[in-house]
Amino acid sequence: MQILKKAAAAVLAMALAAGFTGCFNSEKKNIDAVIKVTDKYVEALNNFDAEGVLELTNWDEDDDQYNEVKKLLDLDFYSTQVTKEEIEYYKYIASTITYSSEDGRITLEDDEATLKIQYKLVNWKPVFAETYDDFDEVLKALKDCDDTLTVKETLNFKKEKDGWKLTKISKLGEVFSFVYALPNVILEPQPTGDEPSTSESSSQVSDLYKEARESYLYLLGTKEAAIRKAEKIYGKSFCNYVDLNGDSVPELLFVSADKPDDDNSSASLHIYEYNEYAGEPIEVITINEIAYTAEGGSFFIFTTASNLVITTHSGESSNHHVVTYVYDLHLALSDTYQRDEHYSYDPNPDKETTTYDYYQATKTGTVSCDESIYKNAIQKLVDKVVLVVGYDYLPVKDSLEYAINNAIKLPFVSYDDIIAEIKAEG
Repeated sequence: MQILKKAAAAVLAMALAAGFTGCFNSEKKNIDAVIKVTDKYVEALNNFDAEGVLELTNWDEDDDQYNEVKKLLDLDFYSTQVTKEEIEYYKYIASTITYSSEDGRITLEDDEATLKIQYKLVNWKPVFAETYDDFDEVLKALKDCDDTLTVKETLNFKKEKDGWKLTKISKLGEVFSFVYALPNVILEPQPTGDEPSTSESSSQVSDLYKEARESYLYLLGTKEAAIRKAEKIYGKSFCNYVDLNGDSVPELLFVSADKPDDDNSSASLHIYEYNEYAGEPIEVITINEIAYTAEGGSFFIFTTASNLVITTHSGESSNHHVVTYVYDLHLALSDTYQRDEHYSYDPNPDKETTTYDYYQATKTGTVSCDESIYKNAIQKLVDKVVLVVGYDYLPVKDSLEYAINNAIKLPFVSYDDIIAEIKAEG
């Protein structure tokens, strides 16, 4: 009997050992399969390959994540929104995406798995924050950048008949946030007006130009404290000097603090043109409180062949206002459009809602208008953009005004730089 017990114990031990080995081999096989899917997933990201990502998932075309990936990795769409050089920036940044497993933290439970990873990619943010003279400089700066961005992610997987599939990706939008940004590339702008055709007219323009420069320098001297205060409060440059109406004599733009002695002062936009009859600059456009300390305020300014357009953002996140002022080439206000964005959040059932109201200025006041009227008016202006003449932000992808990113951009410069620029032309 004792011999039989020993034999049975030996057989049981061998059976248990075989079972553990089988479990170990099965687990290793599943881990390897999950890692292989992850490798293919990141390789698809490197190539903006939406289909390559989607083939690795179990999503249907009606799923939100399916459509998010299709949209986020759509290089053809971006090609219609930005220049071919800027597409190269996006492609290069995507090509730098790698991943590492966070302490090898993979969890297997039945037919499901989670894998904690860290995406790493070139840190494009400080590169895009600089100003460049041509497109090639940006790509070189990206390739020379040794710094990396890190985004933590937890990927979810499920084992199906045809193998392991991704079921959830949470941080892809954060990884690809560079598609919502562009660097500042300042190309030599084309003149917006006709050049003088005779030596006499050239001389007249030259004299007027000189008078304008001298008067602008004097004006800036009187506004120095207010401009410098705005630069200090908001940490931005706020001056520019550019021909807005095509008469070959530049206008002066600047944002200055409304209360130079107040460290929390709001700031307003002022645009001056030189009036040869008055012999001095005349303020032709004022946008009050275009910047303020509560939530900042922001704006951009661009020209078309026949208009100057100023778009401002203000308000709180729950009630956001976007106002577009349209001026003719005499810098007289011709139209005003506004959209209000109302955001609300209901924690039960975890639902975010954004609604919009649209308005248009008329002779009798500001009135509600149809969404189509508002969008058509803004789209016509955006489609005709010639030059962005100042901004403290640029529209992000999916915004109605995003196409202005394609235009030549003249970013604001500091008070010291605008003084030096005007003096250099003397």
